[in-house]
Amino acid sequence: AADDLLPLLVFAIVRARVPRLPSQVRFVLDFFPKRAALGRHGYALSTLQAAMQYALGTTLESELAKTREQCAEHVHATSPGTTSNPHNLCAPTSTPHSPLSSEE
Repeated sequence: AADDLLPLLVFAIVRARVPRLPSQVRFVLDFFPKRAALGRHGYALSTLQAAMQYALGTTLESELAKTREQCAEHVHATSPGTTSNPHNLCAPTSTPHSPLSSEE
């Protein structure tokens, strides 16, 4: 189903590290026949665009922020008597980057 396809495609895009993927997708869109937009090729292209946009818009920092917030809530819920800041226990250890960046 589509709910399973998008996360897998995001994973594949990030792992493939396709150089200049947004430019290549734009090139395909510029020459894509309009009559094919409603068929299976159009569905594949729009799914690729959605996965690419998600991967470009998602940084490791945003995902870590969600995780840190969940961690802090868990620490606070399991240890209500602690006086230390639960966010300190869930602090990041390194500087994150975009999943589509060329750095490793």
